[in-house]
This record gives sequence, C-alpha cells and structure tokens, in this order.
Amino acid sequence: AERVMAKFNWGHVFLELNHDPLEDYSKAKDSADIIRIQSEYI
Repeated sequence: AERVMAKFNWGHVFLELNHDPLEDYSKAKDSADIIRIQSEYI
C-alpha cells in the first residue's frame, strides 16, 4: 500500500488518516466482519 500510495503527493496522509480502519479491515475474516467494522466507523 505504501508503495502504491507514494505515487500521490497526499498518499502518506491518506495512510496516516486511515491507519486504524485499514488495520481493522485487514483482520476481517469474512464479509460480515467487513460490515461490522464499517458500521463502527460510520
């Protein structure tokens, strides 16, 4: 992700601002987990 986002001037900021949600999503085991995590952030 860092390598891809480095192509954008704002890439590092995106990763900083979204660190926690991205970490949580990466631990999801299935789509139900994704929905549960999503509902925690909106």
